Amino acid sequence: MKNYHLFPIASFPWPDSGYHPEAAGGLYVDEEGLHLMLRARQDEPRCRVNDYGGALCTDDCLEFFLMPRPDTPLYLNFEVNALGVYHLGLGTGRHGRAVFSEPAQDVTVEPFRRDGCWGVEAVFSPAFFERWFGSWPLGAMRGNFYKCGDATAHPHWGMWTPYSLPQPDFHRPELFPPLPL
Repeated sequence: MKNYHLFPIASFPWPDSGYHPEAAGGLYVDEEGLHLMLRARQDEPRCRVNDYGGALCTDDCLEFFLMPRPDTPLYLNFEVNALGVYHLGLGTGRHGRAVFSEPAQDVTVEPFRRDGCWGVEAVFSPAFFERWFGSWPLGAMRGNFYKCGDATAHPHWGMWTPYSLPQPDFHRPELFPPLPL
């Protein structure tokens, strides 16, 4: 196992089907960039969306939202399904986001499926953060990890650090907790 700081996705605050798959995220930073790992224990995850930038949240999906600089409201959301297809968006809220329609330059994503688990390991290079956020290295970061499946046989919405809202909404940067790294 690499030097990931692990973040269990174990809080499911919204009414759902009662299906709460084991899931986690992990992070570490080194000279190569920000290393991200997302994983879920599911034997047969739904994975039908195969368009980059598509509505991956309808599949079994793992998500990471990151606000890498405390002095700007700009954040990224990275969502991935078991095919390794991902959605990468940049913006300051749910609406008006820039969404990548093909694999992003300066981001490597390696999907895996083994032993009843699926997920990805990804690296966001220093050049990615310099291009989109204006700086590297990163300072105090805020973010959250999520597991969802909006259109699956068992709809569910989980997160690492819970917050209370009447319905699922991951695009709430004002509620992102600090990421201890």
